[in-house]
Amino acid sequence: MASSTDCGYGYHINVSAWEIGDPVQDNTLSSSYLFITCKVELSYQSEAISTIITHKLKSIVSAPTKSIPKKITAHETEHTFRFPCDSFISTHGGKTVSSIISDMNIPFSLENIQWREHVCEPWVLLENPDDLPNHILDLARYTIKGFEKTGRKEFKMYIHIEKKIILSQQEYETMAQGIEDQERVEMIKATAMKEIIGYQVATGRLLSRTELLLRLRIILREKNATLDWSSLESLANQVSQTFMWTQKRGRSSLESSVEKAIEYLRVKGSDVESMGRCSICIQEVELKSYVSRLPCSHMFHRDCIKEWLNKSHLCPLCRFSLDQ
Repeated sequence: MASSTDCGYGYHINVSAWEIGDPVQDNTLSSSYLFITCKVELSYQSEAISTIITHKLKSIVSAPTKSIPKKITAHETEHTFRFPCDSFISTHGGKTVSSIISDMNIPFSLENIQWREHVCEPWVLLENPDDLPNHILDLARYTIKGFEKTGRKEFKMYIHIEKKIILSQQEYETMAQGIEDQERVEMIKATAMKEIIGYQVATGRLLSRTELLLRLRIILREKNATLDWSSLESLANQVSQTFMWTQKRGRSSLESSVEKAIEYLRVKGSDVESMGRCSICIQEVELKSYVSRLPCSHMFHRDCIKEWLNKSHLCPLCRFSLDQ
């Protein structure tokens, strides 16, 4: 992303603030509080779009050459602060506002600021950036005084701080295309991960590192995407980690369902006759011993079938799947 210092078309920071008359009140509060919601944005805009906005009443404007977003948002956060109203009314109100601005963690310097107290009012350029806390404090006090006559205990304000960097149309289109390309690559990477993990789950075979890298390169090539070796290695690591996590999670769930599908019985005389031998160990089934019966009705020694099911969830005789 370009910074405000290296783009040739400048920037400005818009700070707008207004009070909110929220009808919902918390009547359990013992004292009055001011809630301030602060939204911080860093965005990029084309000079062509900026010209349209600035001269929107003109019949002829410089329009973008192709369909691209009106602005690109590089950073966006929102925080809500709650302070006792007295902390704004007192002589320490300036310190309260300064602490709020500090806690916003604004990722840019507050310079070249335009201020307005409502979306319908015109912007006013602040000659001194230090005037911003004073404007916020004045509005906070105005909000508190304006609503305290109604007996409210909650007062609310909204502050929107946006640094808007203006780029040439060519720079802006290049940035927009770069973001679009990156999003496309991320989608292809996600698709490749899904395909390979699905293949390993279906075949029950964990690909070797060489096979994994080769298959990733083939999928990416088919989708006209390329990654450098470091990114390819990183993607392969993600595939392996995700597959192992999926297997661990799936195995735990599957083992639970398999366990519920098995019936444990004590061998009776009639069972000995019908069973004869356990088809896994080829040993005779003894009277009054314990066996496991699968949903397909085939029975085996408990220890034998337990060891078998650790390797396969298919009945040794009829291939009935306990995963169903």
